[in-house]
Amino acid sequence: MVVTRYSYQELILLRLLELNQLMPHYWSELFLMAFQLFDPASEEYAKLQEMIRKVEQMVFDEEQLKAGMSLYDIEMAIESNPDYYAYFEKSDGTQITKFDIERELNKIKSWIYEKVREKSVGRKFQRFR
Repeated sequence: MVVTRYSYQELILLRLLELNQLMPHYWSELFLMAFQLFDPASEEYAKLQEMIRKVEQMVFDEEQLKAGMSLYDIEMAIESNPDYYAYFEKSDGTQITKFDIERELNKIKSWIYEKVREKSVGRKFQRFR
């Protein structure tokens, strides 16, 4: 069976909609699939990169970003610490709560879902069992 770009995008759209928000590394999975959905030369791709970068800059200093710290590290810290009152503290003393980060991540998710709706208009999906 040959998988065309069109059917590949359909699979990504379906997988995005079926992602369980309680699964480990939900955000990383969501963003990886979203990047696959967008053309690397498109404005959508650049905007998604920019939004993720803003979240990373909320938590990390430039030195930490240059050292390779990323959204994945933020996600690991959030998942491994069940304390609702936990927060990140930057070197300048700024405190960023888990809820501040998740609020920004949910904004990105809403934007992705908006783009998914635009791409899925007119497509019919069938379940195969």
